[in-house]
Amino acid sequence: MAPIEQLSVEMEVEPEAEQGPTEERMRTELQKLMREKDRLENNISALTDFLSGGNMPGLSGNILDEDGFPRSDIDLYQVRDARNKIACYQNDHKAIMKKIEEGLCNLHKVSRVSVPIEKKKGVSGHVDRAKRLKLDVGPPFAVVNSVASGSPAETAGLREGDLLKKFGAVVLGMGTTKTVADCFREIRTQVVENQAVEIVVERKGDEGSCSATSSSAGIVSNGAGGGMIASSLSVATPVATAPLTTPATSTTTTTSPPGSVSTSGQLQRAEEIQLELIPQKWNGMGLLGCHIKPMDA
Repeated sequence: MAPIEQLSVEMEVEPEAEQGPTEERMRTELQKLMREKDRLENNISALTDFLSGGNMPGLSGNILDEDGFPRSDIDLYQVRDARNKIACYQNDHKAIMKKIEEGLCNLHKVSRVSVPIEKKKGVSGHVDRAKRLKLDVGPPFAVVNSVASGSPAETAGLREGDLLKKFGAVVLGMGTTKTVADCFREIRTQVVENQAVEIVVERKGDEGSCSATSSSAGIVSNGAGGGMIASSLSVATPVATAPLTTPATSTTTTTSPPGSVSTSGQLQRAEEIQLELIPQKWNGMGLLGCHIKPMDA
């Protein structure tokens, strides 16, 4: 096997503008780090396969025979070189992951800055807050296909059928996420173990109900040892509501006077709900425990 050259994890340092790094530039830097991470992981995987094939000793197997001499059935130099490179790549990978985590935290801080709206006379504070939050979300780009029981997604209050409008810094039509495919590509950069992610979903309310509802699961935060702690506050915070009226059905009764029509209708509301999701290990697969699919799928 041809030796694999060690990768450099040092990123190019560009002079920052006086206003600080923009959100688009931060995303670009994160994408570079993600590509570097993938290259390191590919190299580690290739070298591990090389050491595990045939009669090779693996990552920690014996390279000496029973008499204490180097084994004649393997290339001792290649084995030692591969093991050394794996150790170096793992150290570089750890450094890259730390940079990615820091970059995601900084990106989340920038993306959460909302544009202030002047509060007009006669408008309540609740409506004014809803308008500010409305600026941070776009149209739905994914639908929640399933939510596993006992998963972080269920704990956060996510439900099957929810329409995903914001996932961390990912909003359709903003920044580099111009298409649904862009959104799904960027979501992977938002999921970091034990790092809270703010999401906004659109959810249809119960028929006949005009009041917003919220989940009683509680806001989830990290406890000691990465555990989950739920407070008494609501995790599902209605951001804004918009009535969706179903066509009214009309029925004419013979006992009513001529021209008298009795109508009955149902009102169904859709509301935007803000959730806090903490990706972390649980009894199932992955860090979220839910499956989403594109809106155009």
